[in-house]
Amino acid sequence: MRNFATRLTPLFLFLFGTLAMSFELTVPSFWQDEAATLSGANRPIPVLLEMAKKIDVVHSFYYGFMHFWSSIFGFSVLWMRIPSILAVGLTCAFIYLLVRRLKGSYSLAVWGSLLYLAIPRTHFASGESRSNALTATLAVALTLALVMVAQSNSRVVLKWLGYAAIAALSTYDFMFSFLLAVPHAAFVVIRHRKHIWHFLGAWAIALLAALPLFYWGYKEKNQVSWIKIKPLGDYLKRAIIDVNFLSRTWIAVLFLALGILAVFFYVRNRRLKAQDGLNSLTELALLWTVLPPAALIAASFALHPYFVEHYLTFTTPGTAIVASIGLSRLRFKWLIALAGITALVLGFFSLQDARNPRAHGPIWMPVIENIAANTAAGDGILLPDWRTRNSAEVQLMLDAYRVGYLPGRVDLTLVEPPRNSNTLFGVHSKEKDAPEPAHLMSRIALVADLIDPLTPTEQAPDWVNKNYTVTGSKTFDDAKVTYFTKKG
Repeated sequence: MRNFATRLTPLFLFLFGTLAMSFELTVPSFWQDEAATLSGANRPIPVLLEMAKKIDVVHSFYYGFMHFWSSIFGFSVLWMRIPSILAVGLTCAFIYLLVRRLKGSYSLAVWGSLLYLAIPRTHFASGESRSNALTATLAVALTLALVMVAQSNSRVVLKWLGYAAIAALSTYDFMFSFLLAVPHAAFVVIRHRKHIWHFLGAWAIALLAALPLFYWGYKEKNQVSWIKIKPLGDYLKRAIIDVNFLSRTWIAVLFLALGILAVFFYVRNRRLKAQDGLNSLTELALLWTVLPPAALIAASFALHPYFVEHYLTFTTPGTAIVASIGLSRLRFKWLIALAGITALVLGFFSLQDARNPRAHGPIWMPVIENIAANTAAGDGILLPDWRTRNSAEVQLMLDAYRVGYLPGRVDLTLVEPPRNSNTLFGVHSKEKDAPEPAHLMSRIALVADLIDPLTPTEQAPDWVNKNYTVTGSKTFDDAKVTYFTKKG
């Protein structure tokens, strides 16, 4: 019976991780990057491929996946985020399998999965419709594949081809995931040197398969021109504190203390030439945690500033495993339980913060619900132009929500749809310059930035003021909606 329960542990961890991250999943509003996902997913695959040649090629595989997902489940906040919580659940199961494969104890494997759920970066990634959570899942799957094939003595070439396929898939999911090749190479050199040529061949195949992604990604490098170079000290602080812990000090201190403990026992074992079964696991987890951020920092100095914290979400499972190893080194069971439970409690507070209504910025759902209640399919929406950053954000969010929550409403400022312009959000006119439609609709909702100094009639085009009258308005925390009803 105990063996049966042990075999079911990965399933239990998958379910627990998925359910834990579903907490208040729909509370934070969509944010800018999620708006890009909705825009990319809401177009035919051939049109998406054409867009990828101009913008966001590094996310296009995920957009393609979400295209098929949303064609089944729609574009609501809940359904657009469910793939991310499923990815977190899978990551928990894979962490358990990886630790057990490298001779970690049952309790160590379970704690590794649970500590992954306590990491603030996991909370943020699980609560957005972006590829970040999936990058962590594929990173663990690829690492598990590496360990399995390196330990295998049969059908080695075929298994390395499988590893190459997962490596290519991981890279297509997010381009910078290929940096996982660095810690994997180091681990092969340290522990499985006889496989070095197999490893290099597998990555040559994976990178060759991903060559179109790198080609178009390089051509679109201006898309990340907003990333600026920073001092080395700033990079180190971001790598140590922000990548995993989003500047949440207490949980960062606890994880770092456990990590130092893991390193201490590893160094001691190496000096004493002792083997207690955890040396290999410790090496792999430490390399996984440290080398990709170091490589991205080096690339930022040598090539172009690429360092952005969420680009390294795929390293968070390594951090969890390092901490769980440190946890297992504590002498007393009660101390292990105390430290582990403390991490989970701190993690729950972090999860609450990640599900705050303003975790991603302004609160948009009340605005959307009000427009939905006061307009019908065929009615118009006037979105603010890009005069200020606030106005731009209003337009961006309404563009995102209109797909799932305002079907049939006509964006009167949209001059060229996204799918025709090969852009994420299309080409918009200024509010005042919105062209008069061939047939006037019954009602128009004018959505404005709350701090816009112009009155609604000053913002509206002349043809609206001529043919419509203001019949109501509603002010929210982040926007104001004014309703124009057709005269007569």
